[in-house]
Amino acid sequence: MPGLEGWKKTEASGLLAARLSSVSLRTDGIYNGIVLWGMTWLLFAWLATSAMAALLGGVFNVFGATVQGVGTAATAVATKAGDGWSTVP
Repeated sequence: MPGLEGWKKTEASGLLAARLSSVSLRTDGIYNGIVLWGMTWLLFAWLATSAMAALLGGVFNVFGATVQGVGTAATAVATKAGDGWSTVP
């Protein structure tokens, strides 16, 4: 979510939309500003959650690849160790 400055900017844009909406009734301008503010808030929320999901997805992909690599190496070491034991008289 946007910080305090972001909230001030979205509120200012809502007020500006209400003033420039070219409607004759004050309440229509207020509704227009509220709708614009709400749409802006939803856009910020969507962008923030999308960015967090992409970041977490990347982190878990790296973690999964690391665990898979460690598992493959452990299997190779265990296989080599097992081969050595089978040749002991």
